[in-house]
Amino acid sequence: KTHPFFFSADWNSSHHIEPPFVPHLQSTVDTSYFPTEGFGSVAEQMEEVESISLEKDITFL
Repeated sequence: KTHPFFFSADWNSSHHIEPPFVPHLQSTVDTSYFPTEGFGSVAEQMEEVESISLEKDITFL
């Protein structure tokens, strides 16, 4: 609040301002408004991490 960028902000009435967009969520964990391209499943990502870890450890066996 003390940064010069916020000098003219009216913090006392900011909670009365209507937001420009209110998402309609299906649940508290709804992530449908976030992009998912390029994300694999968690299982696929864990397999990659495990295989890399095994490759690094093979020299110590």
